[in-house]
Parts: sequence; C-alpha cells; structure tokens
Amino acid sequence: MSVTLLIEFLYAGDLSTVYELSAVLMHHGSSAYSGHYVAHIRDNKELVAKDNSVFEAWTREMDAIKESMITEGKMNQAEIRSIYEMLPAATTDYAEWVSTDWLRKWLSDKYKATPPIDNSSLLCCHGRLSPEKYQYSKRISCKAADVLYTKYGGVPRLQRDSMCRECVQRKCRSIQFRLRLNEDDKAIKALNKPSHKISTTSSFNRLQELSFLIFIEIQDCSLQCIIDHKVYGK
Repeated sequence: MSVTLLIEFLYAGDLSTVYELSAVLMHHGSSAYSGHYVAHIRDNKELVAKDNSVFEAWTREMDAIKESMITEGKMNQAEIRSIYEMLPAATTDYAEWVSTDWLRKWLSDKYKATPPIDNSSLLCCHGRLSPEKYQYSKRISCKAADVLYTKYGGVPRLQRDSMCRECVQRKCRSIQFRLRLNEDDKAIKALNKPSHKISTTSSFNRLQELSFLIFIEIQDCSLQCIIDHKVYGK
C-alpha cells in the first residue's frame, strides 16, 4: 500500500480519530535485497531502536567460534591419529603398559578434556603391575608413552620392570598345581575304568561264526546267479 493510499485510508472516516504510533521500521540500503533494517518500537512511551546489525555481528561471532571449534577438532583428531600410529610396539622393543580404560577415554568424543593417565587399577597389593590384570592393559611403545605422559600426565608409569615378581611366582605355582590336579584326576579315572578283556577261545569261536555266515552268503549269491542265468538268460 502506498503512502497516499494509506493517508486516504486513515482519514477516510472521522477526522477526529487519533492514532498512536507503535513502531517505525526503516531500511538502509540501495535495494530491498541488501542493507539492514532499523526498527523503533514504542516501549513505555519511548521509542527504542532495534538494529539488526547487532544480530548480524552476533551471528558472525558465532560463526567464528564454530569455525574455531571445527579447526581445533580437526587438529586434535590429527594429533590423536599420529599418536595412535605410534602405539604398536615390536616384540623385541622395550615397551610400557597403559590402562585400556584410559585409552578408551582418550579415543572417545564424550570427554571435552582427556583426564590424566590412571593405571592404578592395574596394580597388585604390592603396588606393581599385576599379572591377573594384565589383560586390562595395552602394551605400547616407549615413544608413544613419552608423548602421552608429556601431554596428559598421570601415574604410575608402568615400564618393562614394573611386573610384580611375587605375584608372577604365585600365579606360576597356582598353574602348576592345577596341572598336577588334572593329571591326578586322569590317573584316578583310568584306574577306576572297568576292563573289557575278551578270552582267546570266545574270540576264535566268534571268528568262525562270522566266516561261516560269509560263506553262506557267497553260496546263496552264486546259486541265485545260476538260477537267473537258466531262467532269464542273464
């Protein structure tokens, strides 16, 4: 609606009608497709300016923060990938042990900040690496361990001499004891197993019976062949 038509509409009726201004919207720019808007809105009898350039500035700030987070995330992923490639340790190389539970946290995206390395769950009552909890640890190269401990810190650091000798000896004795129990159990079962010996005479008689039956079957087969030849010409 043009300004002229608007004026005509407003004053078409009673000229004594009074209108109260609630808001004014102004556009700044060369066309309707560019520039920005400024609104003056009445609030408690005062016109308050609302400039969308403030919103645009906030939008640009949010975009910058988002871009920064994406860049930081990509850098972290690249760093984790490079360390992950260092983890495998050759069989002949010195290595260290790290809790697999902590490694899962390190590789997970749930944690905004990776906690320090915690290997306390792998320790025995003597404060050393327990052979019973060895399966909950990961053997990694010393190079990767240096990088991880430098970046994240943590204790204790389980190196090649951290395995508890006392616990290993006790576990070996336990394994040897179980093996002896299994051998004794097999020996006892063998002694209690009933024997099934067959006498020589009964074996010979049984062999004769089988031989006679085989002979009868051969005779029957030969007789049947003669009958077929004479009767059917086969």
